[in-house]
Amino acid sequence: MELFFYIISNISILFASMIIYAIRGRNFNYVSIIVSLFFSIPFLIFFPYSFSMALELLTTMAANLLYSLRSFLFIVLTIFLILTTFALHASLNISTGTSLAVGVGLSISLIVSNDMRKKELENNSKRGQITSIEVKRDVLQIASGVALILSFYILREMYIKFILVFLIIIALFILSFAGIWSSNKFSAFILSFERKNVQPGIGSLWYMAGILLLMGLTGGSGALLVGVFAMAIGDSLATIVGMNIKSFKLPYNRKKSLAGFLGMLISTSLFAVIVFGPLYIIYAIVATFAESLSGYPVDDNFSIPVSIIIVRALNSLI
Repeated sequence: MELFFYIISNISILFASMIIYAIRGRNFNYVSIIVSLFFSIPFLIFFPYSFSMALELLTTMAANLLYSLRSFLFIVLTIFLILTTFALHASLNISTGTSLAVGVGLSISLIVSNDMRKKELENNSKRGQITSIEVKRDVLQIASGVALILSFYILREMYIKFILVFLIIIALFILSFAGIWSSNKFSAFILSFERKNVQPGIGSLWYMAGILLLMGLTGGSGALLVGVFAMAIGDSLATIVGMNIKSFKLPYNRKKSLAGFLGMLISTSLFAVIVFGPLYIIYAIVATFAESLSGYPVDDNFSIPVSIIIVRALNSLI
């Protein structure tokens, strides 16, 4: 009976959301919704006692409509489902499904939506133009990484996943608010961390999606924390070192420098070896190469966690 309740609830929310979304408006994108529907099916199979199926599609819709008033409807509904899931059926498996659903939904919107890819291209073109903003962004990213890593030594994994996915959806609300009403002091503070003349949080969306995918598919392992370190701290150090130390450009990516490459490789390798042991250096090496190979349209906040996930999967088969 309980399973029947969740199946009917998921399907009802999906149909109701699609009807609302189908009313033409800004950022309208059918392709990402079709892709999202396809990827939502496994959530009903692997996480039946949850709203993961609906959350995956709702997150895609919310991200597609970001910076428009219609986004708030889907964001609020997503927040409600996350809280309801936690209240009705809190468990490690369900929290994993919830974080993975939101991560997949964000990823689909960023990869498939033409509007989101256009915003990412604009954001990428402004990368590195103002050093002070890049440093501020990297310091914030490092702080978030330190906080997340420490949280795994303080809280249970189940609570971390629920809290993180809730905070990320709240972040979507804030970014949409700042993008629509940019003249108030709160929005001005949010925009102070952004590159000039781009919508707030485009780079952050990749980071949020990558962290959630990493947590959903490598949870409870050393690979997860090495991946978080690589994304939040190693990647930021690569930017800071690369901007301040002149060195040769990498032959396979002229936008990346040898100094930045070594800054990320050394810092991430030290963390992996000291905290988890010599064998975990493979994750540091793979993550560093993934970062050095990345560039538009594949953000390093996506390529790093995907590379970690693939290596973790291959290790589990050996």
